[in-house]
Amino acid sequence: MIAALLAGCVADPEPRRPAEPEPEPHSSVAPPDSTAPVPAHSGEPLPEIAEATASRCPDPTPRPASPGDLHRVLLDTPARCNDGSAPALYVAPATDPAHANDWVLSLQSGSFCTDDETCAARWCGDSPPYDAALMSTRWAAPTTLAVGVLDPRQDNVFATWNRVEFVYCSSDLWVGTHGDQPIDAEPPYRVHFEGHDIFEAGLDALELGVQSDDGAVSLGPLSAPGVVVLAGSSASGFGVLQKMDRTEQRVSAERFLAIVDGWTTHPAAEVVTAEASERVRTWTDALYAEAHVAMWGSVLDESCVAGSADPARCTDSDGLLRNHLTAPRVVRADLTDPVMYPFWFEGGFTPLEYPGLVAATLRAQAGGSSVSTIGSNCGVHIVSRSTAFFNLGVADALTGGRSWTLHDAVVAALLGAGPTAIDNPLGAFSECP
Repeated sequence: MIAALLAGCVADPEPRRPAEPEPEPHSSVAPPDSTAPVPAHSGEPLPEIAEATASRCPDPTPRPASPGDLHRVLLDTPARCNDGSAPALYVAPATDPAHANDWVLSLQSGSFCTDDETCAARWCGDSPPYDAALMSTRWAAPTTLAVGVLDPRQDNVFATWNRVEFVYCSSDLWVGTHGDQPIDAEPPYRVHFEGHDIFEAGLDALELGVQSDDGAVSLGPLSAPGVVVLAGSSASGFGVLQKMDRTEQRVSAERFLAIVDGWTTHPAAEVVTAEASERVRTWTDALYAEAHVAMWGSVLDESCVAGSADPARCTDSDGLLRNHLTAPRVVRADLTDPVMYPFWFEGGFTPLEYPGLVAATLRAQAGGSSVSTIGSNCGVHIVSRSTAFFNLGVADALTGGRSWTLHDAVVAALLGAGPTAIDNPLGAFSECP
């Protein structure tokens, strides 16, 4: 089940980089007696993934980072990347005094892993574009290139804000809390799935203020902020879904907006048959049990977990957006996204059905707290982490009007006038780069 979903993943259009008080209790999806980190075993700790897979891939060679204006901050936290290395942020301070208290926080994306087959392949670079750079910070360069919503280009409204990238090195959709998770392999080893804790540690650091490791820049503190934008795409789009309400409450910004880009895995219940809904429920339950509970110890949206008799439903993107989440957000998806389609395939939907069902699902999600809903038809998975953020546009197939890029839709949403712009299955209203 999990391997089938991972097999459908293709390259994310983003650069790859080699990559006090008692803590608040986690609202884990697991039963109460399963929320604590899972110990490796009763004896000596299991080896880390690098040591255990050395005979299979003695020299993982992640691609180097590109020099840029974001500077690395290694976090001082018990939370760890998959291989036990320290997690990291990349940061750049506001350059316009008018935006000294405005922040854009972007979560890096890059699929996930759940067992020896998928984690070892990821570490060894056997499933391109995913490699050890997304499981470790040991190759994380002192600086890196900002892209998409973080890009310093002059036409980016957010270029002069405080800009922060949370480095993805946990392979758990940003929701895990299981440190020292044993992996059944020969030899066995451990992997740290602590994406939730890494995100919280990043916010902790920003609230105190941070200085980059090279001493070149300082930020913060993230206190009494003006505007905070929390952005995620693909894997981190799921992370933002789960964290938006919690983060809005935590940062207490004058204005908060979430961007959920490239994560539409569940059709709206009313646009599919009862039989199809049951198929979707089956694969959702399997992913929940195999990954979120057994492997990651996921922390899902608190209001959903508290209000649902079946926590597996809290991984349903459509149900979350329409029934539980309250933070204002812009939701963007592509009607022919090749990376998301494998999830729909698990529900039994054909490639011919897929575009129409995505469009209908986005229509159902428009309105309410979704202050803007964008549905392009360009076959582009990620927009918020690429130049497509500025040059992929779509007009609404029903009402017409202007073409909206995701950048312009986000700006309009912050001004209180976010658009609905959803193409049709023919793709007649999209301007593809």
